[in-house]
Amino acid sequence: MPQPVARGAAADSSEHCARCGVAVTVTRHTRTDAMVGSYRLHGGPTEAATLALDDDATVEYRRLVRPVLTVVCPGCFVEPEVRALWDTWGEESSARPAGRRDR
Repeated sequence: MPQPVARGAAADSSEHCARCGVAVTVTRHTRTDAMVGSYRLHGGPTEAATLALDDDATVEYRRLVRPVLTVVCPGCFVEPEVRALWDTWGEESSARPAGRRDR
């Protein structure tokens, strides 16, 4: 379900939406509700890795090779290409949502 869009000026925020460039705010929580200010994806390229355990067992997992932080506003988060980036955990070649505006 889409969250309410917070498109007002961000108070003391240096982060901007990677897609539209609007300043984003932090998510605010109250006793009964929350207002989403931005979505933050900690993703990037991964590779297969193996961890050896003490009992000669191994665990296979995906290791994050180059961490990429992508921040988008609630208005852009509902866009299909942004949701696709979240679904792939940010592993697209550019690791940024389409339509980014230069600042």
